[in-house]
Amino acid sequence: MIDFKRIIEAAKECAAELGISQYELYLTENEDVSTETFRHEIEEFSFGVTANLSARVFLDGKAGSASSGSVSEEAVRALLKNAKDNLAVISGGEKAVFYGGGGIYREAVACDYAMPSSGRLKDAALHLCETLYRADGNVADGAACGAWAGCHRICLYNSSGVSLERRGGGEGVYAYAVLAKDGEKQSGVHSAYNCLQDYDAKAICDRAIEKANDRFGATVPETGMYNLILEGKQMESILSAFASVFFGERAARGLSPLSKENLDTAVASEKVTLTDDPFMEGNSHQMPFDGEGVPTYTKAVVEKGIFKTFLYNLKSAEMAGTTTTGNAARQGSNIGTKVYNFRLEPGEYSREELFAKAGDGSIFVTEMKGFHAGANDVTGDFSIESAGFLVEGGKKGRALKSFTVAGNFFDLLKKVTALGNEIEEHGPGYTRYLSPDVLLSDMKVAGK
Repeated sequence: MIDFKRIIEAAKECAAELGISQYELYLTENEDVSTETFRHEIEEFSFGVTANLSARVFLDGKAGSASSGSVSEEAVRALLKNAKDNLAVISGGEKAVFYGGGGIYREAVACDYAMPSSGRLKDAALHLCETLYRADGNVADGAACGAWAGCHRICLYNSSGVSLERRGGGEGVYAYAVLAKDGEKQSGVHSAYNCLQDYDAKAICDRAIEKANDRFGATVPETGMYNLILEGKQMESILSAFASVFFGERAARGLSPLSKENLDTAVASEKVTLTDDPFMEGNSHQMPFDGEGVPTYTKAVVEKGIFKTFLYNLKSAEMAGTTTTGNAARQGSNIGTKVYNFRLEPGEYSREELFAKAGDGSIFVTEMKGFHAGANDVTGDFSIESAGFLVEGGKKGRALKSFTVAGNFFDLLKKVTALGNEIEEHGPGYTRYLSPDVLLSDMKVAGK
């Protein structure tokens, strides 16, 4: 582990020599290991340790920056000098904002994650693989099982005396079942998290096989308007694609459908509350500070359909004449905006109750792909290739494939008529999107 205190001391000496009074250091360390099987053997194994140190220097309303994968006392001196030199090529532009400290940080759950051995990960992947092939005689080549683990450290220091550190870590296993029947192949995947000590290999593999079996014999639905039940994971993909519409910096540049005029107005159904929560229980990557060292807090972005706030970093908040929400993202020396645990709050209904409310002939959507090409976060429009199941007799019926769900993100939010009461298990992460199942009324589906 890098001795960040020694890096800070070297930076103080160098800053004094260069006449730099305001500066900031940001360090990330990552260790990741993963393994995956193919045909009862380990096919892939990867292990990586990376670190990045960045520096920002503030002078005359401007910020110069530099970043390096080399982390040492010599490297930080070079970074501060390069960051100061980079100020000379910056002309005009928006004023740089420096965090002066003074905030109160909420206590986060401690995470002193200990990385498992490579052998344990290998054994878990092979055990899952053997379990998967034994569970069903139709398992075919292409099936794979794997295990992964990672630990991460973030440190931030600035010349106003802000000194922060946060660690996170976690692990997971998965089974990817490929089944072959009568010339047709289908797949299903299921994962479990933070369970290397006591995972249930049979339950994981059985669920993956069940998902694959459910997809056989799929047909294409007729084009029309349908009530849709979006599986929680699919709504999470939609939230991931469109979370940036709530970023203040994008709104200021006209790159969001929202503007200040939308604040305190209805942008969604009253069923919809979207919360950004840096301290969500069960996530080992809780974050008490953002990428600029500002204290974080839990906030409703949309509350019962009413748009309550954009998400800001220091610069975008100053541009808007407001205060930061503690949502600065950090990629090296680059500052942007991020969410933490961006959550559509659950409702009161089980999945079966949502099927009943939607009615027979509605569609349960369990797969959506192509968001990189089919979603426009500037306009909010989307057109996404999907798959799922017809609701028949109040239950999940025959499989459906190759249909497109199209619309607009905010129109979709306004069509939310009911919400599931559970959110599926998630792995740890500094940014996560979470949602229960969602019932939508009168959505356009393009099939045959």
